[in-house]
Amino acid sequence: MWTLSTSEWSSGNRAEGSVNLIRSAFDLGVTLFDTADSYSKGYSEELLFESLGSVRKEIVISTKLGFDFYPPDIEFVKSIGFHKPEKNFDPDYISFACEQSLKRLNTDYIDLLSLHYPALSDVEKDYVFEQLERLVEDGKILYWGAALDDSEDSQELVESLINDRESPFLHIPCNIFEKDLLDTVSQCREQESVGIISRRPHFYGFLESDDTKDIEQLLSEDSDNYRDSLPNGAGRRLEQCAEFIRICSVFGVAPHHAAMRHILDIPDVCVTIPNIRDMKTLVDFCADFGSDSLPPELSDALVDL
Repeated sequence: MWTLSTSEWSSGNRAEGSVNLIRSAFDLGVTLFDTADSYSKGYSEELLFESLGSVRKEIVISTKLGFDFYPPDIEFVKSIGFHKPEKNFDPDYISFACEQSLKRLNTDYIDLLSLHYPALSDVEKDYVFEQLERLVEDGKILYWGAALDDSEDSQELVESLINDRESPFLHIPCNIFEKDLLDTVSQCREQESVGIISRRPHFYGFLESDDTKDIEQLLSEDSDNYRDSLPNGAGRRLEQCAEFIRICSVFGVAPHHAAMRHILDIPDVCVTIPNIRDMKTLVDFCADFGSDSLPPELSDALVDL
């Protein structure tokens, strides 16, 4: 829902087809819809209800809370929809924010509720998780988890959330080039399974296309500054991205499909959430996912990148 509701990707104008696109996703078999209360200050949740309120029982809603955008003096910034607010995981705020999400979604329960980018100090507070458990007991949410950002504490956060808090699921960056957090999950997990929502399956969009032209342009000397500005060292992976696309071409498999299928073939991963922007990406990303796994030779070649 992020790409369909925030001003960085969309004008937020329902008339431009977001409702129809979301309904088309459901018609194509998409059943999990990931959003957050802070996406355009609640608009994303309202948009989800407007689009799929009539089939509420047939979909899984994943939303997040923690960024307190409710103070009236929050400054609007076009690129992100608002000035980045402070995080708030106090029990009263968690309860309040959950109620507001329920109202915007016009539902009496939320399937998956995530703490939105908690810090290590946040997950060390018992009262945060006591409040989340109360929401489960009250039937407001079915499961709670955490959406993690890239930070120097991310691996320690995973360990704490699994070992100390027994988090039922985690929402993490996870793709062929970013598996550190997934590896940490596997090392921590013992008897109980942890559901993984994988985001960024196409590695910042570089694995969406079957053409390496744009990547080769970025690899040129004139693009040094831009490559260095890419987040989390993504610029250092561009040559591997180009090789990924070339390998997929040899096997006749679309790179966007291989990228998602590779992640979904990992047992701990329950679902992946690509950035859907228009009907083309929606149809492309939904195609052939009832098919078998990738050919073993292709999987081996990709793992060796």
